[in-house]
Amino acid sequence: MLGQVCTFRPATNFSGSHFNRGENAVWLGVEWVNEPHEAHEIFTLANDLARHQIRYVFVYASYLKPDGQFNPTYAYAAEFVSGLKRVNPDIHIQAWIGLPPKCELE
Repeated sequence: MLGQVCTFRPATNFSGSHFNRGENAVWLGVEWVNEPHEAHEIFTLANDLARHQIRYVFVYASYLKPDGQFNPTYAYAAEFVSGLKRVNPDIHIQAWIGLPPKCELE
C-alpha cells in the first residue's frame, strides 16, 4: 500500500539496515487527507508502516497561498489520523504544509 518508495542514505558501502534505528519516517501524499478512505485501507497502511518500522509520518495536508490562506485540502484529516492512531497508537503524525515561493512569514 505504500506504493513507490524512495530511500536516501549516506554514500557508503553499508547496507540500508545499518542505518535503521526502528524510527523511520515517511512522507505521504495529500490524497490520504483530501479523499475519503475505507477503514481497511487505513488499516493496511498502518500495518505497512509498522512493518517498515515507520514511526514518523509527514502527511501533505495543505499549502499556504500567497494571500496567507490555506488551500482546503484536508477535509478527511481527522478520520485519517484517528484511523492510523487506532491501529498504531505510537505513530507520530505531522502535517506537511507547502509554502508559496518567496513566502515571507512574519
